[in-house]
Amino acid sequence: MSVDSLFLFGRSLGGICAVETALNNSARGLILESVSTSASDTSKKIMPLIPLGWAIRSKLDAINKVPELKLPKLFLHGDRDEVVPFDLGRKLYEAAAEPKSFYTIQGAGHNDTYIMGGRDYYNALDGFITETLKIPMTSQKI
Repeated sequence: MSVDSLFLFGRSLGGICAVETALNNSARGLILESVSTSASDTSKKIMPLIPLGWAIRSKLDAINKVPELKLPKLFLHGDRDEVVPFDLGRKLYEAAAEPKSFYTIQGAGHNDTYIMGGRDYYNALDGFITETLKIPMTSQKI
């Protein structure tokens, strides 16, 4: 497969891995669905009364890496996500370098994005890919 048509897609924890992959490899675009800023931030939001930050030694940190990515990025997030809070998805988007876009999946939790999003969800993916393919490919590797 040619890099000219390669899109990286990462969902949830896999999104942080997709960010890392995009840092070290060329791709046409990056799609991140229901992705958090970091493992530590997610644990603080989900279990605020249990201080787990000290116990999480993971380097799963997307927020400090997305500003470096120059390739087109689409962020999708359900506004009722019970695993990765919506505000963390927005925070990650806001930290990202342009070009970027954000699509809110109305009424979606963490595991029903494509169901709740329906046709509009798939149209958002298709629109991003179609528009990104129209942009001349430049060196998108850092």
